[in-house]
Amino acid sequence: MNRLRIGLIVVLDGERLTGIFTERDVLHRLVAEGKSPKETLVSQVMSKEVEMITRQTTVEEAIRAM
Repeated sequence: MNRLRIGLIVVLDGERLTGIFTERDVLHRLVAEGKSPKETLVSQVMSKEVEMITRQTTVEEAIRAM
């Protein structure tokens, strides 16, 4: 993720959004807790509470959602 400058990855179950996997998830839920990246599933550390917006959402509305 760092090498490719990707801050998050969308996690899908088929076509259904189930969460996002972020740099923050790596730092706080994997590294800080001493979990092994080779043995830990994304579903165990991903952010599951996801706010969604559309392309027509204003930046102000997006900031408020965050």
